Amino acid sequence: MKKILIILIIGILFIPKVGHANNTQDLIVVKERIDGIYFRKQTPWVLKWHFYGDVLRRNSDNHWVYSIEPGMKLDNKPAAGTNDVSQTTVITNEQWEKVKLYAYYGYNYQAEEQDHSDIKWYIITQLLIWRHLRLDWDIYFTDIYNGNRVIKYENELRELETLIDNHFLIPSFEKDLNEIKIGETLESDDKNNVINQFEVAKTEGLDLLIKDNKLIITANRPGNYKVKLYKKYELYSQDPLIYVSEYLDTMSPGKLSNNEKTIDIIVPGGKITVEGFNNDESLSYLIFDNNNNLVDEIIMNDNFGENSVPLNYGQYYILDNTQNKLFFEINQDNLNHHFIIKDEKEVIQPIDNDITEYDNDITIDQDLNNNLIQVKVPVTYSKVFDFKYMVKEYDIPKIIYYDKKKRKV
Repeated sequence: MKKILIILIIGILFIPKVGHANNTQDLIVVKERIDGIYFRKQTPWVLKWHFYGDVLRRNSDNHWVYSIEPGMKLDNKPAAGTNDVSQTTVITNEQWEKVKLYAYYGYNYQAEEQDHSDIKWYIITQLLIWRHLRLDWDIYFTDIYNGNRVIKYENELRELETLIDNHFLIPSFEKDLNEIKIGETLESDDKNNVINQFEVAKTEGLDLLIKDNKLIITANRPGNYKVKLYKKYELYSQDPLIYVSEYLDTMSPGKLSNNEKTIDIIVPGGKITVEGFNNDESLSYLIFDNNNNLVDEIIMNDNFGENSVPLNYGQYYILDNTQNKLFFEINQDNLNHHFIIKDEKEVIQPIDNDITEYDNDITIDQDLNNNLIQVKVPVTYSKVFDFKYMVKEYDIPKIIYYDKKKRKV
């Protein structure tokens, strides 16, 4: 009965595969044999295979490939290359993702602290790929062909496993980087000590620098930003490929997808806020900068409040359709204040406990006869925590729309 079971298992292992790959074909051959390297692969059912330290290569360009079928040997027939895992029956999608990492970080990988150019790294990589694909098999080095177990390359095996384990490690910062004031420079160390391996995408409005395990950010203008950190894996120009053959499937290393981390950063700026008009008409305020560029349009409907976009340092004006202008300025003193246009008496109060940020109300008095709005803009004349303000007064027309539209955010 035991003999019948073993024969049945062998039959299953050696059933030819039927695959349909969609890429070019190549011949996988043994181009060299490394002296003193021998493998034994043993299943839980006591089946054993013995292998030499052969290096498999594509015949077309001599590029190395790895076996992804422990226990199978080359059949000397053309194999079809594909990046579609469904074209093979010998590896799952989950296994393929890790095998790609072994192949990338294995033979030929070079970094600041790693040099895997020695051919021994091919053997190390091949062994770990086999072990990953057959977790219940015992795969090890022997002293001679069909000899006894020996220990080899233990440090190298651990090094490669560590590289794989750390592949998805991304920066994690000691400080909160989510809000920075304009003109401020904020830096934070990476707790995972990997940021020097990353690049940072250029972001208009922010100066960004990676240096000495730190991300350094300088805010140049207000806004809501997404800062992207990324690490490229472009040791190879093409994607990893699986070579589907009748008996032995192999794979070639290739480039990997980037690792990325996105940081949401807010740089607060000055604002104009419209709120609280008790009428059925839509009010519109157009905000221009000092170079007559339209910055924003605030549309007010049915007592709802609306905010402008954050405004940078500079001079601005609010314009109506008759070209009447209300000039105002965002400067270092009032940058983090909210200028609020609303139909009530003047109120000046801090918006939180931070003594550098206040809610400055622009007081409105409406003259319904001549359709004018009187605007009083508080302007600080000393340090903001002194709670002292001067007031400038302006008269601007109301801008009336009859289509009941609301501003889209």
